[in-house]
Amino acid sequence: MMRTHPSRGFTIVELFVVIAVALIAIAVALPAFSAMSYSSNRSLAENTLKIAVTVARDAAMRSARGGDGAAVFLYDAQAGRMRIVAAEQVGTITDIVDGDTRLTIERDVFAPVVVGETTELPAYWMVRGYAPARFTSSTGGGPGIGFQNRDDWYDSDLYADRNAWQRGHWIFPEDGFYDLQRETTPPGNNYRTPRQAFMVRFDARSGQLRRDGREALLIDPRPSSQGRSYSDNRTDPQSWKRVDLADDLFSWALRVVTEADLDGDGNPYQPSDTRERQKLVGNQSHDTVLLRDVSRLALYDERELARALGARELSRRRGTEQTGSLYATFEDGGGRISIDFEGLFEDGSPFDDSPAGLRRFRESVDRWIDGDTNVNNDGTIGNGILFEDGQTPQERDEPKAVRYLVDPYSAELREVTR
Repeated sequence: MMRTHPSRGFTIVELFVVIAVALIAIAVALPAFSAMSYSSNRSLAENTLKIAVTVARDAAMRSARGGDGAAVFLYDAQAGRMRIVAAEQVGTITDIVDGDTRLTIERDVFAPVVVGETTELPAYWMVRGYAPARFTSSTGGGPGIGFQNRDDWYDSDLYADRNAWQRGHWIFPEDGFYDLQRETTPPGNNYRTPRQAFMVRFDARSGQLRRDGREALLIDPRPSSQGRSYSDNRTDPQSWKRVDLADDLFSWALRVVTEADLDGDGNPYQPSDTRERQKLVGNQSHDTVLLRDVSRLALYDERELARALGARELSRRRGTEQTGSLYATFEDGGGRISIDFEGLFEDGSPFDDSPAGLRRFRESVDRWIDGDTNVNNDGTIGNGILFEDGQTPQERDEPKAVRYLVDPYSAELREVTR
């Protein structure tokens, strides 16, 4: 006679022991996995940055059109990703300054290369460019370099005062915080550049780094069909002006820059043609980004910078929309390019939208990027001594950003360690 033995299950105590052991194992392994993931993303970001700059340089040298090349650094606030666009110079236009038709300036026009060489960095990994003293907008007083107070580059509230103009800054691409439904920014006393960023520019013949400080414009169509002046009906002779429908941005931009009778009234080379050109590819257009060239770059994790500044986690903003950066959306920023002080910083923070708060924010970011990372008692960053070795976070510098100098001859990125 066969006997059966009833199967024995786990007791409650045994189940709790197994669960506890599993949780301990996960807790022990999680930091290792997090460190591995962080290290992998950092390496990916470093390699992607170097490759993107090289691709942009090579694209310029391969082109038979003869225009300078550029690696343009943009930020997509909707996707939360940094983009690096390989672009080529199309030509030069006469544009207006501060939305004032009485003030004009020559600006080069760039368009993405035909092959569409655009690269994205991993989420939260950002690139800042170094703008030397007196290169940002001098809206706050004092003449700009060579333009006698006629410049628009980085005229957002964060940089548009004399104190900011007198100093160099590590600037973030401010091209993704604008009204997507509007075609242009109307001129007026409160005029501000709607989109601005920076580029590494290469000479078309030699491939070497080119630095001349000229303002330039990149064609980068806004992702919306709303607010367009022209029909999408292909039978309309003016429909070709719809940049959002263009198959080849370089060819489209070349036609806009060179067309003699751009407004189609039968009278070429008239002031009305110039105004039409400024509307389509000038600084007022929301389909363009205002640029200047830089020769120093910094790669970093935006989350680490936010933590150093005492901000909330970027994904846990308070009552504002997510942008993946320290910046607010156009709507949350009150229709201006602005830092998300309300959503990211607590009451009592040294950083706010007052002139003093903006200055403290600028200086803290600049110092952190440069490696002066110790935190002061008031919450600001840096004491003016780089790479300081101390016993506490208030005394010790722990550089997180990777800084690069663009070699003037080879245009390769050289890491700056000190």
